[in-house]
Amino acid sequence: MGKYGQAAVRAKKILLRSGPSPAQAWKAAIAQFTSSNQSRSKVCPREAFIGLCAADVITGISGDTGGGGKRARNRQYALAAWKLLQSQPNLDKKSLWASIPDAPMQENGQMDVVISLWKDQEREHS
Repeated sequence: MGKYGQAAVRAKKILLRSGPSPAQAWKAAIAQFTSSNQSRSKVCPREAFIGLCAADVITGISGDTGGGGKRARNRQYALAAWKLLQSQPNLDKKSLWASIPDAPMQENGQMDVVISLWKDQEREHS
């Protein structure tokens, strides 16, 4: 699990415990795993997390659905990946990204978020 996956799992725990917005939880969580301003402000993994919250796929969490442009695309990629994991739970990050229609050539942390949250949720339900 990379820093974005770790931040996603921590942000989930923050949301379940204290209930700030998904964006606020992400900001608090990512700060615990990196001091890099570039990493902290990276749109792709943050919006993947917020998108999964908004789609009500993370048990116990729902979130804001605002945002367009790149934000909407990253949210859509994350949700598409989540749906793929439902039928193919053992896909790795590279295979998962390659299976998403119209995704760019390079993944930017979105799949770390998705796979980490998926595995975290599987652990909770087993």
